[in-house]
Amino acid sequence: MARRICQYLRKLDEGARPWVLTGDVTSHGPDNEPLLVNVKPVAWLGDELLAEAHQRYTERMNAGKSSA
Repeated sequence: MARRICQYLRKLDEGARPWVLTGDVTSHGPDNEPLLVNVKPVAWLGDELLAEAHQRYTERMNAGKSSA
């Protein structure tokens, strides 16, 4: 989940506001994102959650890498 959230962080500079929704998957788009119908908004993703997702993703991506 953290990776997926981080993929969209750059869109925040473009004015996007991340949110969670539910719906019925009808297909998948070019980036394998689900295409939905019967969409219902659930919640906005807050700044604290975005920061935590970024932190977790960064920690996992750097795990096991040599500092040399």
